[in-house]
Amino acid sequence: MELVIFATIVIFIAFFFLMKRGTKAVQAYVYLAARSEGKSEFDANDIASRIDTHSAGHLNQAMLVFCKHCYGEGQLAMISSARLDGFRK
Repeated sequence: MELVIFATIVIFIAFFFLMKRGTKAVQAYVYLAARSEGKSEFDANDIASRIDTHSAGHLNQAMLVFCKHCYGEGQLAMISSARLDGFRK
């Protein structure tokens, strides 16, 4: 019984962590897209901060294509690149 409870807690924590990371990756993608269109750091951060978990689900496929094309499927590399450019989330 304790093992089932422990496994449930671990699965919940892993799910929560992966959802947050996915949302952050989509926000970084939106930030980089806004910056490539000429937006300022402030405006791009404002646009990216409006992305929630539900919106991130709709943009996930576009973000994955962008990551594959520009970063060799590396979401962390994309997030790092966005942070170096001024991404604040």
